[in-house]
Amino acid sequence: MPAMLYRINKIGWAVWCYRKALAMRTDKNYQDNLKLAQRRIESPILPPQPIFLYVGGEVCLDSCPSMAGLSRL
Repeated sequence: MPAMLYRINKIGWAVWCYRKALAMRTDKNYQDNLKLAQRRIESPILPPQPIFLYVGGEVCLDSCPSMAGLSRL
């Protein structure tokens, strides 16, 4: 199945299938094909940069103790 998705240019689905296959059984072919498929990704989604907040004299990374009482959006 992943090889078929790779051939029809469904690279994201192929990567997903190869990862699931590796979770079930470690196989050298799956590992090699996963690496090959990952190289074909043209614009990978990068993780977001950390958010720094300055709240009441505290520098916070993603969350602050002083913000615990605030409701989330």
